[in-house]
Amino acid sequence: MRHLSPQTMPSSPFQAGIPSPQVISSEVAPAIAILTTQINLLQAQLHTMQYRLDELETMANPINRRYRAPEPENTNYSPIVKLSFKAMKLLFLFLVGFALVYIIAGSLGASPVTEVLRILISVWLMPLAAMTFCIVALASIVESLK
Repeated sequence: MRHLSPQTMPSSPFQAGIPSPQVISSEVAPAIAILTTQINLLQAQLHTMQYRLDELETMANPINRRYRAPEPENTNYSPIVKLSFKAMKLLFLFLVGFALVYIIAGSLGASPVTEVLRILISVWLMPLAAMTFCIVALASIVESLK
């Protein structure tokens, strides 16, 4: 039961909703203590349930967790492997760029541009591809010897 004595004003607006210990009667205090322990138990159960849910998601989708690409700063690849990745990336970007320009030039009817692109591809593509595949082969040989 609440006391009918005059109450002091709260020192901050955040304490306005919280009754002071003088207002809580001795009959309500044990119930509040029980509720507090039950809330703490529910929080612990919720935490264990969330942990178990994460485990079940990992078991249900092992491919998503197991084969995720590593973050660039967490990789410990050797410099030759990094170089081979970079060379392959640049070769494929080179091919995609030339393919796009060739398709656009062909669709716009710019036959002189397509002829120049054919000459450039015949001159540049074989040496770039050979260099890239030599770097990849060197990286695979060096890594297999480790």
